[in-house]
Amino acid sequence: MGMTYKEAYSWGTKSSDGEWSGATGMLVNNEADLAATALLLIPPLMSVIAYTTPVGSTKTRMYIKRPSSTVVNWEKYTLPFSGGIWASVGLLMVICSGTIVVVNSASKNLPQSDRDEYFSSRFSEIMFLVFGAFCSQGLQQSTVDPVRIIHVVVHLTALVVLSAYSAYIISFLAVNSFIMPFTTMEGLLQDGTYKFAVVNDSADSFLFEVTTDKILKKLRDDVMLNPEELPRNYLEGLQKICEKEKLAMVAVDYMAKNSKHKLDCTLEPLDAIMQVTVAMAVNKKSPYRGIINSK
Repeated sequence: MGMTYKEAYSWGTKSSDGEWSGATGMLVNNEADLAATALLLIPPLMSVIAYTTPVGSTKTRMYIKRPSSTVVNWEKYTLPFSGGIWASVGLLMVICSGTIVVVNSASKNLPQSDRDEYFSSRFSEIMFLVFGAFCSQGLQQSTVDPVRIIHVVVHLTALVVLSAYSAYIISFLAVNSFIMPFTTMEGLLQDGTYKFAVVNDSADSFLFEVTTDKILKKLRDDVMLNPEELPRNYLEGLQKICEKEKLAMVAVDYMAKNSKHKLDCTLEPLDAIMQVTVAMAVNKKSPYRGIINSK
């Protein structure tokens, strides 16, 4: 006895009149004995069809196209140092400037020959000169030894800080990195610029229809593409991500992994929505279930 193959264009969902479509509908209506595809094990389907022994476990999550690394990120110029280090550098400049002011003020009592030819006790002016030293500029030469010592400390510290900063900033700019706009469903919703898609007439779309989760319901009502725009399968949906900007796609991990070589862009996963089990399916009274499970 030969075998007859029938093609279903969707996994199938339940319509408003209670009828099932796609591969699920073919099983329910005894039009097929086996759905030779990976179906998600979800309670609504388990009530109308029977599953074979699970063939694997995976996670359902959203995928987006990797953000461009060419976008200017001004934070990179401050990231080499932490806030505490920047504050320490600023405090050191203030202390050195204040010390020079005190020494210059005290040098008024020195003999004329021991005073600086260029004399200033204005804190703002000296602070500007010290800041210039940290930017690799020179300082006005002093004839007062304590001020000279402070100048040496300023120049050596500036040399160390500049060397460390230069090394870090070069590594930051040389590495081709990117920043994810969000990593969660809530983040996608708050971003407000993305749309998302699920496979049409699939367990994923059915879960969004019956979900009681507030975030998922909000996503379904405000962010999901119109039904006529939804892809027919995972590959088509993942290809849409590469073609369109600001589009996310709900997919299971193993399908996203298996589709990588067919895509023109790099995908980035968001946090998992749920852990799911996949299996093939037969109709409720199928005599072939035991045979399939044993093999």
